[in-house]
Amino acid sequence: MSITKKETATEQDDSTKKASIEEATKEKVEPTGDENSVNKDSWERLMGDDLLMKSLGLTGEAPVSTPVQPQDAVVIDFVGRLAPTLEDSDGPIFQEAKDWLIVIGEKNVLPALEMGVRFMKLGETAVVWSHSKYAYGPSGRVHGDYNLPADSDVRYQITVKSILSEEKRSEPETLIQLGLAKKEIGNDAYANEWSDGMGKDRIKLLYQRAVKDMEFIVQSSEHSEEIREQATTVMLDCLNNIAAVQMRAKEFHAAKATAVQVLSYDPDNFKGLMRAAKAALLDPASSYEEVDAAIQAAAEKSGANQTDVQRLRADFKRRKQDYDQKSKAMFSKLGKTDAKPSKEAIKNDTEVKESEEKSRKPEMDVVPNEAALDSSEKATVWWKRLPWKDTILPYGFQLLMPFVMYYYFTIAKARQEAKYGDSTTTPSFSTGAEEL
Repeated sequence: MSITKKETATEQDDSTKKASIEEATKEKVEPTGDENSVNKDSWERLMGDDLLMKSLGLTGEAPVSTPVQPQDAVVIDFVGRLAPTLEDSDGPIFQEAKDWLIVIGEKNVLPALEMGVRFMKLGETAVVWSHSKYAYGPSGRVHGDYNLPADSDVRYQITVKSILSEEKRSEPETLIQLGLAKKEIGNDAYANEWSDGMGKDRIKLLYQRAVKDMEFIVQSSEHSEEIREQATTVMLDCLNNIAAVQMRAKEFHAAKATAVQVLSYDPDNFKGLMRAAKAALLDPASSYEEVDAAIQAAAEKSGANQTDVQRLRADFKRRKQDYDQKSKAMFSKLGKTDAKPSKEAIKNDTEVKESEEKSRKPEMDVVPNEAALDSSEKATVWWKRLPWKDTILPYGFQLLMPFVMYYYFTIAKARQEAKYGDSTTTPSFSTGAEEL
């Protein structure tokens, strides 16, 4: 049976996606409907032998002449399985989804899934086999009790259920639907595709695109107040989720800035207040006054959520006490070590200098005249008369301490965390991922 190959590049005039996909001369053939056929010649090559697709036929009464185009909004169902080879058609399931709304070219889903949908038709069901580089690569995915290993080749069975028309796409309700879809896909990835932070960028990008879409609606005067309120809700949810991603990645300063962005739209947003307070507590650049003010603001809007605020305040109190104790110990230690050496150090320094002078000039072993003696004595003694004990050392100590404290609690602390991990800054209120 003849097969379809892609050899020539397919270019679409959309500004956001420039994908080149090999396309061979096509011959129209009837799909076999046999998803377990392993002959590579029965598969359509999307990216050589690393991304293959085979149609299982059309379902329902969908017209054959409705292919998916770039920038189309498409509703799909799919099941993903581990498939080390084409022969593996019943591997462990790592993902199942129904009625997912994606936009072709916006990278809402993995390249293997998006590229397969791109070359399907309305009502069509197809199988896509992908090398790991078009799937999860070095990361993985959690699905119930099953963990998809890193560098896994995968297999998707996909059905294109509907394609939104241009007219439908322009409706504000649909735009909000698209924003919600990005948020839900991002939530799924946050829960199942973090993979020690390797999924962070894709998750954050999904939320950021939803924010951008919703921000456009919020700022537009063409839409009704109700539509703008719905868009604002989705936008703030996604901004809060971006802050959660940044907190999970220990980007505390960035998380604080994102939470502040939430509060600029809604000063009473409790999630925004809590994340601003948590991020401020963990951000080395924050002052304790700033943290206290953030916790107080969250407490005023907590309502029935007093437990979270109490936990946060207890952690703040513990950290502040720890800081005060370390400061006191350091001041005490520095006070003891700096008080004595002044006289002894001066005396030793003088003796060493005199010894060096004698060793360098043995031939000048003569008694100097009285004038020379007075001059030498004055040169040696004048600085001993300065008020070291009462003025210079105390003020010098006070000037030095801020720099010492800054070094200890920022630079040294950062080096310790980089070497041993952030075990000292893990808050008692968050033992895992930040809850969305």
